[in-house]
Parts: sequence; structure tokens; C-alpha cells
Amino acid sequence: MNKEFIQYELALKLVELGFKERCLAIYTDDIVNFGNLYIGEYDNEYKNILAPLWQQAFRFFREKYSLSGEIYLFEGYWHFDINKKSMEIFTTPKHGDIETYEEAQQSCLEKLIEIVKQN
Repeated sequence: MNKEFIQYELALKLVELGFKERCLAIYTDDIVNFGNLYIGEYDNEYKNILAPLWQQAFRFFREKYSLSGEIYLFEGYWHFDINKKSMEIFTTPKHGDIETYEEAQQSCLEKLIEIVKQN
């Protein structure tokens, strides 16, 4: 089930960018449970970091920043493109070496965060 949620480090960055949606889980930063997922309905509470699902994170970038990430398979490797209103902003090189969908998904989300922070 943990694979359905973005990693703790990415969740922190999304909260910094303004992510505030209700999530099914949180990462707690208290000493006893640092970085553990808790399933249930939570808002962003003190000392807790929201743990969005992957689709929530990508929806956040579409709705707040008009950025869309597309992940696809090409010549045996996974790639991603990032677009803003039909204008391509970033694409992985066609000779890329991303071997799994999950790696491409994470790389795409990291690049979306980077693009927003640069602008």
C-alpha cells in the first residue's frame, strides 16, 4: 500500500509549494513515528506532513500550475514529458535509461517540483 503514496521527501516539497488537500495518510515527524504512514482521513495537522497519492500530486501540478506530466514507454525505456498548455517544457532524452514506471513517475514529479521552484 505504501507504493501508492509519494515518498516523505517529495511530500515535504509539495507542502512547501502549497499542497493542502485532504489525504488518506500522513507522515508524522514526531520522534516515535518519524516517516511512518498512517492510513485514515487527516488534514495537515501540526507536526504531520500530508502524504498524497501519486495521482493527487500530479493533479496538484495540473490545477495549480497548469503543468502536466506524461509517462510513457519508448524503445524499452520509460520516459516522461512535461507540458504547459500544449507547450513542451521538458522531455527525457530518447536514449534514456529509466527502467521502471515507478522511477519515471518519481523523476517526473521531481522535475515538476524543480520547474515550479525555478519560476
